[in-house]
Amino acid sequence: MKKFLIAMLLIAALLCTSCLAAEETRQPADYSGRWVDPYYGRAALTIRRAFNAEAPENEIHFDISIHWGNSADSEGVWLMDGVWNPEDGNLTYTNGSMAIVTYAENGDVANEDVQWEDAEGAFTLNEEGIMLWQDSREERAAEFKLERILSQAPSVEEFAVDYFECVAAMESGTAGASLKMAIAAHDVLQFAFEHDLWNTDIPTMRENMLAAWETLDDETRGRFDENMFGSLTAFMNDVFVDYEGVAGLFDDVDLGDDMSRLAHDDDAMACWDTLISHTATMGNSED
Repeated sequence: MKKFLIAMLLIAALLCTSCLAAEETRQPADYSGRWVDPYYGRAALTIRRAFNAEAPENEIHFDISIHWGNSADSEGVWLMDGVWNPEDGNLTYTNGSMAIVTYAENGDVANEDVQWEDAEGAFTLNEEGIMLWQDSREERAAEFKLERILSQAPSVEEFAVDYFECVAAMESGTAGASLKMAIAAHDVLQFAFEHDLWNTDIPTMRENMLAAWETLDDETRGRFDENMFGSLTAFMNDVFVDYEGVAGLFDDVDLGDDMSRLAHDDDAMACWDTLISHTATMGNSED
Protein backbone atom coordinates (compact mmCIF):
# COMPACT_ATOMS: atom_id res chain seq x y z
CA MET A 1 0.00 0.00 0.00
CA LYS A 2 1.34 3.40 -0.93
CA LYS A 3 1.94 5.61 2.06
CA PHE A 4 3.57 9.02 2.26
CA LEU A 5 5.56 9.36 5.46
CA ILE A 6 6.11 12.79 7.00
CA ALA A 7 8.40 10.93 9.39
CA MET A 8 10.85 10.81 6.47
CA LEU A 9 11.90 14.29 7.56
CA LEU A 10 13.32 12.79 10.72
CA ILE A 11 15.70 10.56 8.73
CA ALA A 12 16.36 13.00 5.90
CA ALA A 13 20.04 13.13 6.74
CA LEU A 14 20.25 9.43 5.92
CA LEU A 15 18.35 9.68 2.68
CA CYS A 16 19.83 12.87 1.28
CA THR A 17 23.42 11.74 0.98
CA SER A 18 24.54 10.76 -2.51
CA CYS A 19 28.14 9.92 -1.69
CA LEU A 20 29.98 7.29 0.32
CA ALA A 21 29.82 7.54 4.09
CA ALA A 22 33.03 7.85 6.07
CA GLU A 23 33.28 4.07 6.45
CA GLU A 24 32.88 3.64 2.67
CA THR A 25 29.45 2.04 3.02
CA ARG A 26 26.84 2.87 0.42
CA GLN A 27 23.74 4.64 1.68
CA PRO A 28 20.10 3.98 0.57
CA ALA A 29 19.88 7.07 -1.63
CA ASP A 30 22.89 5.88 -3.64
CA TYR A 31 20.71 3.16 -5.16
CA SER A 32 17.60 5.17 -5.99
CA GLY A 33 17.40 6.01 -9.68
CA ARG A 34 17.42 4.72 -13.25
CA TRP A 35 20.20 2.60 -14.73
CA VAL A 36 20.98 1.16 -18.16
CA ASP A 37 23.21 -1.69 -19.28
CA PRO A 38 25.49 -0.75 -22.20
CA TYR A 39 26.57 -4.37 -22.68
CA TYR A 40 23.19 -5.43 -24.02
CA GLY A 41 21.81 -1.96 -24.72
CA ARG A 42 18.25 -3.03 -24.08
CA ALA A 43 18.06 -3.41 -20.30
CA ALA A 44 16.75 -0.64 -18.01
CA LEU A 45 16.84 -0.89 -14.22
CA THR A 46 14.64 1.24 -11.96
CA ILE A 47 15.18 1.35 -8.19
CA ARG A 48 12.67 3.42 -6.27
CA ARG A 49 12.22 3.87 -2.52
CA ALA A 50 9.18 1.85 -1.41
CA PHE A 51 6.81 3.11 1.27
CA ASN A 52 5.78 -0.24 2.69
CA ALA A 53 3.44 0.18 5.67
CA GLU A 54 3.89 -3.50 6.59
CA ALA A 55 7.70 -3.39 6.76
CA PRO A 56 9.47 -3.11 10.13
CA GLU A 57 10.45 0.45 11.00
CA ASN A 58 14.15 -0.34 10.83
CA GLU A 59 13.95 -1.77 7.28
CA ILE A 60 14.38 0.35 4.18
CA HIS A 61 12.70 -1.20 1.15
CA PHE A 62 13.00 -0.50 -2.58
CA ASP A 63 10.79 -1.44 -5.53
CA ILE A 64 13.16 -2.82 -8.17
CA SER A 65 12.37 -3.62 -11.78
CA ILE A 66 14.36 -4.52 -14.88
CA HIS A 67 12.80 -4.19 -18.32
CA TRP A 68 14.60 -5.83 -21.21
CA GLY A 69 13.05 -5.25 -24.61
CA ASN A 70 12.86 -8.38 -26.75
CA SER A 71 10.94 -6.78 -29.61
CA ALA A 72 8.56 -3.93 -30.35
CA ASP A 73 5.70 -5.65 -28.54
CA SER A 74 7.32 -7.82 -25.86
CA GLU A 75 9.90 -7.61 -23.11
CA GLY A 76 11.31 -9.49 -20.16
CA VAL A 77 10.35 -7.99 -16.79
CA TRP A 78 12.13 -8.78 -13.50
CA LEU A 79 10.53 -7.55 -10.25
CA MET A 80 12.10 -7.53 -6.79
CA ASP A 81 11.43 -6.16 -3.31
CA GLY A 82 14.89 -4.99 -2.29
CA VAL A 83 15.94 -4.45 1.33
CA TRP A 84 18.93 -2.26 2.16
CA ASN A 85 21.58 -3.99 4.24
CA PRO A 86 23.33 -1.39 6.44
CA GLU A 87 26.21 -3.75 7.19
CA ASP A 88 27.53 -3.98 3.64
CA GLY A 89 25.48 -1.27 1.90
CA ASN A 90 23.93 -3.69 -0.62
CA LEU A 91 20.33 -4.28 -1.68
CA THR A 92 19.22 -7.89 -1.28
CA TYR A 93 16.00 -9.62 -2.24
CA THR A 94 14.15 -12.92 -2.12
CA ASN A 95 11.14 -14.08 -4.15
CA GLY A 96 12.26 -12.14 -7.22
CA SER A 97 10.08 -12.78 -10.26
CA MET A 98 10.62 -12.81 -14.01
CA ALA A 99 7.98 -12.82 -16.77
CA ILE A 100 7.83 -12.46 -20.54
CA VAL A 101 5.25 -9.75 -21.15
CA THR A 102 3.53 -9.20 -24.50
CA TYR A 103 1.66 -5.98 -25.25
CA ALA A 104 -1.35 -5.22 -27.42
CA GLU A 105 -1.30 -2.40 -29.98
CA ASN A 106 -2.84 0.02 -27.46
CA GLY A 107 -0.08 -0.70 -24.96
CA ASP A 108 -2.10 -2.89 -22.59
CA VAL A 109 -0.65 -6.19 -21.38
CA ALA A 110 -1.87 -8.96 -23.70
CA ASN A 111 -0.09 -11.87 -22.04
CA GLU A 112 2.22 -12.45 -19.09
CA ASP A 113 4.19 -15.68 -19.04
CA VAL A 114 5.76 -16.02 -15.58
CA GLN A 115 9.10 -17.84 -15.65
CA TRP A 116 9.88 -17.87 -11.93
CA GLU A 117 8.98 -16.19 -8.63
CA ASP A 118 11.62 -17.57 -6.29
CA ALA A 119 14.87 -15.82 -7.25
CA GLU A 120 17.29 -14.55 -4.64
CA GLY A 121 19.96 -11.98 -5.30
CA ALA A 122 21.57 -8.62 -4.65
CA PHE A 123 22.50 -5.32 -6.24
CA THR A 124 25.89 -3.83 -5.40
CA LEU A 125 27.54 -0.53 -6.32
CA ASN A 126 31.26 -0.76 -6.95
CA GLU A 127 33.78 2.01 -6.36
CA GLU A 128 33.17 3.45 -9.83
CA GLY A 129 29.44 3.74 -9.22
CA ILE A 130 28.60 0.82 -11.53
CA MET A 131 25.66 -1.33 -10.47
CA LEU A 132 26.38 -5.06 -10.36
CA TRP A 133 23.65 -7.71 -10.25
CA GLN A 134 23.64 -11.21 -8.79
CA ASP A 135 20.60 -13.47 -9.23
CA SER A 136 20.11 -17.14 -8.41
CA ARG A 137 17.89 -17.76 -11.46
CA GLU A 138 19.12 -15.35 -14.14
CA GLU A 139 22.36 -16.69 -15.65
CA ARG A 140 23.10 -13.44 -17.48
CA ALA A 141 22.93 -11.29 -14.34
CA ALA A 142 26.70 -11.34 -13.76
CA GLU A 143 27.28 -9.84 -17.22
CA PHE A 144 25.27 -6.71 -16.42
CA LYS A 145 27.29 -3.56 -15.71
CA LEU A 146 24.58 -0.95 -15.16
CA GLU A 147 25.30 2.77 -15.39
CA ARG A 148 23.14 5.42 -13.79
CA ILE A 149 21.28 8.03 -15.86
CA LEU A 150 20.72 11.31 -14.02
CA SER A 151 18.19 14.04 -14.76
CA GLN A 152 19.32 17.66 -14.85
CA ALA A 153 18.71 19.52 -11.59
CA PRO A 154 16.46 22.63 -11.59
CA SER A 155 18.27 25.93 -11.96
CA VAL A 156 18.62 28.50 -9.18
CA GLU A 157 15.93 30.64 -10.80
CA GLU A 158 13.56 27.71 -11.16
CA PHE A 159 13.91 26.85 -7.48
CA ALA A 160 13.39 30.47 -6.50
CA VAL A 161 10.32 31.16 -8.65
CA ASP A 162 8.63 27.79 -9.12
CA TYR A 163 9.19 26.46 -5.62
CA PHE A 164 10.05 28.95 -2.88
CA GLU A 165 8.07 31.94 -4.18
CA CYS A 166 5.18 29.69 -5.23
CA VAL A 167 4.79 28.34 -1.69
CA ALA A 168 5.43 31.73 -0.10
CA ALA A 169 2.58 33.25 -2.14
CA MET A 170 0.00 31.00 -0.47
CA GLU A 171 -2.50 32.80 1.78
CA SER A 172 -3.97 31.64 5.06
CA GLY A 173 -7.01 32.83 6.95
CA THR A 174 -8.61 34.37 3.88
CA ALA A 175 -11.54 33.43 1.69
CA GLY A 176 -10.47 30.83 -0.82
CA ALA A 177 -7.23 30.03 1.04
CA SER A 178 -7.84 26.28 0.76
CA LEU A 179 -8.26 26.55 -3.00
CA LYS A 180 -5.05 28.55 -3.29
CA MET A 181 -3.27 25.88 -1.29
CA ALA A 182 -4.59 23.25 -3.68
CA ILE A 183 -3.18 25.22 -6.62
CA ALA A 184 0.19 25.61 -4.89
CA ALA A 185 0.26 21.90 -3.99
CA HIS A 186 -0.34 20.97 -7.62
CA ASP A 187 2.21 23.41 -8.97
CA VAL A 188 4.96 22.36 -6.57
CA LEU A 189 4.33 18.64 -7.10
CA GLN A 190 4.31 19.20 -10.86
CA PHE A 191 7.59 21.12 -10.54
CA ALA A 192 9.21 18.22 -8.68
CA PHE A 193 7.79 15.67 -11.11
CA GLU A 194 8.77 17.52 -14.29
CA HIS A 195 12.35 17.79 -13.05
CA ASP A 196 12.41 14.10 -12.04
CA LEU A 197 13.88 15.08 -8.68
CA TRP A 198 14.07 11.56 -7.31
CA ASN A 199 16.57 10.74 -10.06
CA THR A 200 18.47 13.99 -10.33
CA ASP A 201 22.05 15.02 -9.59
CA ILE A 202 21.58 15.49 -5.83
CA PRO A 203 24.72 17.58 -5.03
CA THR A 204 23.88 20.03 -7.84
CA MET A 205 20.22 20.10 -6.80
CA ARG A 206 21.14 20.95 -3.20
CA GLU A 207 23.62 23.60 -4.32
CA ASN A 208 21.03 25.28 -6.56
CA MET A 209 18.31 25.00 -3.93
CA LEU A 210 20.46 26.71 -1.30
CA ALA A 211 21.60 29.37 -3.75
CA ALA A 212 17.95 30.11 -4.61
CA TRP A 213 17.05 30.34 -0.93
CA GLU A 214 19.80 32.90 -0.40
CA THR A 215 18.33 35.15 -3.12
CA LEU A 216 15.06 35.52 -1.18
CA ASP A 217 14.32 38.32 1.26
CA ASP A 218 13.54 37.57 4.89
CA GLU A 219 9.80 38.12 4.45
CA THR A 220 9.57 35.59 1.61
CA ARG A 221 11.61 33.08 3.58
CA GLY A 222 9.34 33.51 6.58
CA ARG A 223 6.19 33.00 4.52
CA PHE A 224 7.68 29.93 2.87
CA ASP A 225 8.57 28.32 6.19
CA GLU A 226 5.15 29.05 7.64
CA ASN A 227 3.27 27.76 4.60
CA MET A 228 5.40 24.75 3.79
CA PHE A 229 5.84 23.31 7.26
CA GLY A 230 2.72 24.82 8.77
CA SER A 231 0.13 23.57 6.30
CA LEU A 232 1.33 22.39 2.88
CA THR A 233 3.32 19.38 4.08
CA ALA A 234 0.34 18.10 6.10
CA PHE A 235 -1.96 18.74 3.15
CA MET A 236 0.31 16.74 0.84
CA ASN A 237 0.19 13.91 3.33
CA ASP A 238 -3.58 13.84 2.79
CA VAL A 239 -3.07 13.94 -0.97
CA PHE A 240 -0.96 10.79 -0.97
CA VAL A 241 -2.71 8.87 1.80
CA ASP A 242 -6.37 9.68 1.04
CA TYR A 243 -6.66 11.56 -2.23
CA GLU A 244 -10.43 11.13 -2.43
CA GLY A 245 -10.75 13.12 0.77
CA VAL A 246 -9.22 16.23 -0.84
CA ALA A 247 -10.11 15.62 -4.49
CA GLY A 248 -12.93 18.17 -4.39
CA LEU A 249 -10.54 21.05 -3.82
CA PHE A 250 -8.62 20.21 -6.98
CA ASP A 251 -11.82 19.71 -8.93
CA ASP A 252 -12.93 23.21 -7.89
CA VAL A 253 -9.82 24.74 -9.48
CA ASP A 254 -9.98 22.55 -12.60
CA LEU A 255 -6.91 20.53 -11.63
CA GLY A 256 -8.69 17.33 -10.61
CA ASP A 257 -7.61 15.08 -13.45
CA ASP A 258 -4.01 16.19 -13.43
CA MET A 259 -3.63 16.08 -9.65
CA SER A 260 -5.25 12.64 -9.47
CA ARG A 261 -2.66 11.39 -11.97
CA LEU A 262 0.20 12.84 -9.92
CA ALA A 263 -1.17 11.67 -6.57
CA HIS A 264 -1.26 8.07 -7.77
CA ASP A 265 2.12 8.10 -9.52
CA ASP A 266 4.98 6.43 -7.64
CA ASP A 267 7.56 8.63 -9.34
CA ALA A 268 5.69 11.79 -8.34
CA MET A 269 5.58 10.60 -4.74
CA ALA A 270 9.31 9.89 -4.81
CA CYS A 271 9.95 13.34 -6.32
CA TRP A 272 7.96 15.02 -3.55
CA ASP A 273 9.79 13.03 -0.89
CA THR A 274 13.13 14.09 -2.40
CA LEU A 275 12.06 17.73 -2.48
CA ILE A 276 10.80 17.91 1.09
CA SER A 277 13.68 15.88 2.53
CA HIS A 278 16.33 18.09 0.96
CA THR A 279 14.44 21.26 1.79
CA ALA A 280 14.61 20.28 5.46
CA THR A 281 18.37 19.75 5.27
CA MET A 282 19.52 22.13 2.52
CA GLY A 283 21.76 24.09 4.87
CA ASN A 284 23.52 20.94 6.04
CA SER A 285 26.82 19.77 4.63
CA GLU A 286 26.85 16.71 2.38
CA ASP A 287 30.20 15.66 3.83
